[in-house]
Amino acid sequence: MLFHVLNRGVGRMRLFLKDADFEAFERVIGKTLVTRSMRICAYSLMSNHWHFVLWPERDGDLGKRTLSWRPSAGA
Repeated sequence: MLFHVLNRGVGRMRLFLKDADFEAFERVIGKTLVTRSMRICAYSLMSNHWHFVLWPERDGDLGKRTLSWRPSAGA
């Protein structure tokens, strides 16, 4: 089963201010995929929100912990 997952900045605030912000987010996603098995079918990053189409390997793999893609300091 495919899932459409999205996140939008509060009050449509910008999540990404410059190209380096987009690149840092993509690095976080890449690091996350090393520890969490998830197929990304498609994604789109915009300045104030993002979308992912995800295809979990197994039922139950797509949980709140999986979606904790928050950049940490030094990401």
